[in-house]
Amino acid sequence: MPRKRLNAENREIRLATLYPCNRPSSVPSASGPPNSPRIQLSLRNVSLNDSPPPQYTALSYVWGNAAETVPILVDGVKFLATKNLVAALAELQPEDGDPMTLWIDALCINQSDNDEKSGQIQLMKQIYEASISTIVWLGDDADGSETVMKMLGEFCCAARGPSCYL
Repeated sequence: MPRKRLNAENREIRLATLYPCNRPSSVPSASGPPNSPRIQLSLRNVSLNDSPPPQYTALSYVWGNAAETVPILVDGVKFLATKNLVAALAELQPEDGDPMTLWIDALCINQSDNDEKSGQIQLMKQIYEASISTIVWLGDDADGSETVMKMLGEFCCAARGPSCYL
């Protein structure tokens, strides 16, 4: 998938815009099997040096099996994303309204350009620090998920103190 080259000296990164699932489109669906979500994104370059800084949410997830892919549309071009990434995007995708701006390593870093990967890995700490939030996608629900999520919530409340409510 062609991407505009990043300017390393300017601490550039790519951001992905995740469009609502009801977005009208002139491009054919790359939704894969029936009933799978229709995922459309676009990429743009921004600088971490910008003022005001870019507003985005970082997505951290388990890549999963690289052989298990589902097509999505990125800048109108079919891109094969791992099933785990597609599951995360389907969960995050707005039904309507405003698109969501994300930093997603698999999309925002050109994985076939070793120089770019190396430069972006060096920026990783700043990328996560500059995000307005980070979403950690652990995967689809499994046995015991509710218990684990409740425990995580209680742990976070304990760390925040008495002003936390579940």
